[in-house]
Parts: sequence; structure tokens; C-alpha cells
Amino acid sequence: MAILGNNTILASTNLTGGGQVCVFQASASGTITSLSMYIRSTGTANIKYVIYSSVAGVPTNLLAESSLSTIGTSFSWVTLSISYSFVSGENLFIGTLCDDNTEVACDSGAVNQTYQDSAFWSTYPT
Repeated sequence: MAILGNNTILASTNLTGGGQVCVFQASASGTITSLSMYIRSTGTANIKYVIYSSVAGVPTNLLAESSLSTIGTSFSWVTLSISYSFVSGENLFIGTLCDDNTEVACDSGAVNQTYQDSAFWSTYPT
């Protein structure tokens, strides 16, 4: 199993409405089979994990998505199955589509890593 991002619980959180993705560049080729995020909602919420291609630094084409899952109000690791094969050097936006008021533990020190745009989430590229 490879780790993309962090496998520790981070101190910062980000309250998101609609979704949030972070860009990653693959350092080798491989296959994503599941994603885990430390996440909660301020009320019961639906969530799914998504992988988008990157065109000019913007998430553009939906490459893969997990099934829909319900999360609760306590922070917990939520692991969902998702499948995507990638090549070395490929830029991917990986993240969530979710109901309003969903909170994800994140690394607040990353500059220009997170993409959150209400216009993007209202159209959900497919």
C-alpha cells in the first residue's frame, strides 16, 4: 500500500460545502484501489470520493468515483473503494463531492494545493 498525502490525523480542518479536491503528481505508475480521509459532518451527510484530470491546473474530466456513503458527526477515517490506473508524472485532483458542512482534516501549510470553487461543484464535470 502506498500513501498519497498523510496517514496521520492533521490538526487543521477545512469546512467544505459541495466538495474539495487536492492536486497530486504521480511519482510512479500504479493503480488507486481505495481512498481514506479523516472526515466528519456537522449533521448526517452523503459523500463520495472522486479523481479528476488536471488541465491547466483545474480539475476537468471525472476519471473515477466511489459509491455514495453516509458519514456522521464524529471524525473518523472513511475508506471507500475507487479504481483508477495512472502513469508517472500524471497530475490528478483527488478529493470529495459532499453535502454542505462536511469537514476534512487537512494540511493547512500546502500552498496552491486545494481547489475549491462553488461554480465547479455546481456543474460536476463528467
